[in-house]
Amino acid sequence: MMKWVLGACLGFFVVSGVSFGQQAGSKAAYRAMLKSQQDSALFEADWNEAKKLSANIVEPNSFKDAKQDFHSFETASGIGFAQQMPFKVYSVVDPSNVILSFDGSLLWLQGASTGGLHIGDSIRILNPISFGPPKPYQDKPIRSAKTMTGAEFDTIQKKIARDKRKEKSQVFELSDGKTIEAVFVDVRKGKAILEDLDGASLEHALTEFSAKSASTIRELFKKKPKETKPK
Repeated sequence: MMKWVLGACLGFFVVSGVSFGQQAGSKAAYRAMLKSQQDSALFEADWNEAKKLSANIVEPNSFKDAKQDFHSFETASGIGFAQQMPFKVYSVVDPSNVILSFDGSLLWLQGASTGGLHIGDSIRILNPISFGPPKPYQDKPIRSAKTMTGAEFDTIQKKIARDKRKEKSQVFELSDGKTIEAVFVDVRKGKAILEDLDGASLEHALTEFSAKSASTIRELFKKKPKETKPK
């Protein structure tokens, strides 16, 4: 069975590319384009009719508004949205655990309200999810994920972003002895533009820094990739 990647999951059928290897305007190219449009419409209709698992989040109003962060279900990891993946109910474990199927693979979803779900139901998961370690099911390990509230998702996203900034941050010393841990961004009109660990923008005149930190900022500015101006 074909393993779905993001393009198939989302129903994003590349109409402009279906005639590759076919003569432009040929009957074969037209049939391929028509089938692509029909498949895309069916995929969206199935999303509209599917049962939605959600709680404490802002729900998408339509298929086109749904979020999809994972490029491939087989390699999906971390946290994100899978609102367009066409899952089906494989087995209901208990009121908050359900086994879902997707293109021949199984997913143990935790933290979902399973009331009213039946085997074979089409499901879309609207909550952000967090992939975890495999769980044993029918004597073999299967993938697992847990639903998250919007607040939980935002908190973890902020932590991930903060950790990434910390990896690139440096400690800059001001002339009064105070220090700032931040990421260098730019120098504009004699001011250093920095970003603190929480993502806030900071501006300080170069004259406000110690001689050593001012020198470091000038070196960082010299090494900064030059922006290409649009023609």
